[in-house]
Amino acid sequence: MWNLFKSDVYRLRHSRFFFVATLLYTLMTVLLVSTEGTVVSNTSFVSFDGRTSTLADFLAFLPKNAIFLFFVFLAYILFLSEEYQSRYVKSIYPFFQRKEKLIFARIMTFAAIWSLYILIGVLWSSFWL
Repeated sequence: MWNLFKSDVYRLRHSRFFFVATLLYTLMTVLLVSTEGTVVSNTSFVSFDGRTSTLADFLAFLPKNAIFLFFVFLAYILFLSEEYQSRYVKSIYPFFQRKEKLIFARIMTFAAIWSLYILIGVLWSSFWL
């Protein structure tokens, strides 16, 4: 399981789409946080006002933000589709007798992407706000 997770992280680090998606997400986070007077609202429960909101408000807003969720799912879907394009799936799946380990490694990869994007948002917002 840990070897699968390490191989997933290695493949993520060496893929072009992941850097592009991370760069786009960083740009969207910079634009969202650094524009003065930004009022962003996804629902009545999730809103952020750049003029009056504090860092704690932004940290409550960030994981529920539509931009954040879009980029996390985009990076993960591109990662999974790259597995099928490179035929990695055909070579790795027959060797596993326990599919739970493979599923858990994929969940850990998704959590790693989510954590990386949360870290980018928190670092930039703590720098700016």
